[in-house]
Amino acid sequence: MTAPLKPHDVGNGLVCASFGIDGQWLSMATLDPGEGFVELTGLPQFDPDLRGNEDAVHRYRSWMRREEHAFLFVDAGRARSSTRQDAPRSTRGLVQRLVFSAPIQDRPTGIRVRFNGRIARPALAEIREVAPVTDEGPATELEAGDGTLRVVGAGPAVVVQVWLRNADPGAVDRPVDARAQWKVLPRRMPTALAWIDWPEGAGEVHLDIACTFETPAPEAPDWRSDAVAPVEVMDGPRPLHVPARLVKPLGRMNQRAASYVRTCTALQLDGSERCLVADHRILPLSRTRAEDIARLRQLAQGRFVPVA
Repeated sequence: MTAPLKPHDVGNGLVCASFGIDGQWLSMATLDPGEGFVELTGLPQFDPDLRGNEDAVHRYRSWMRREEHAFLFVDAGRARSSTRQDAPRSTRGLVQRLVFSAPIQDRPTGIRVRFNGRIARPALAEIREVAPVTDEGPATELEAGDGTLRVVGAGPAVVVQVWLRNADPGAVDRPVDARAQWKVLPRRMPTALAWIDWPEGAGEVHLDIACTFETPAPEAPDWRSDAVAPVEVMDGPRPLHVPARLVKPLGRMNQRAASYVRTCTALQLDGSERCLVADHRILPLSRTRAEDIARLRQLAQGRFVPVA
């Protein structure tokens, strides 16, 4: 068995997600003022008794990259596919656009979309003790109706919709945009299926999948405010000189690192407040609660309140 490739990370500073190489939805997370960092995932629960067991922890973390633990998966048989994921600005949601194409002999009767996941606080599978919260929140429940799947668990609920788009708007004999209908199945892990018939005579099928946390996005910070103190830049060491052939590769590496921090690990909480996590999947060490937020605001204002 070959090792899975590194997932593709997408975010906008309000929501962050990871996708598999073929567009499988591996995780989607956001920051909730009441619950802290919450994640929609297909991973099984991690046994807290195995914390500190190095082999068990590494095995669990390796599952984060595997498509069998994706919470949303699209199956179109032998049809070829291309995917694109976007996190629209100022929203707590993501949109995936898929295009399937196949010659007549390879066209499936339809496309199956499977949801298999739960919303919970991350399990924090750790080797060292970090005193995590033991429970992962309430059990996840699914509600289906009118072309919408609603996922309810820890933190804000998530709304999932699948749209069949008209690839040729000028064709009067093709169906217009329509939402797929969901059916909830009785499974140990909350599961639901949606089925889209392959349009007769169509060489291509276009699908849009939208997953959105119901919590409204906070107002964007006003960085022009006088309340933002200027940053004093201290004299540091002389810059590191590198060979000319490495300047562009290092520049691209810096851009990727900065983009990941901006979109996936520096999550906006309220206004100009952000919560920094080390890694949005492996080390989402945020246990932000309402009382913690109030304490941090007092610290920022110079009013330290000791913790008992």
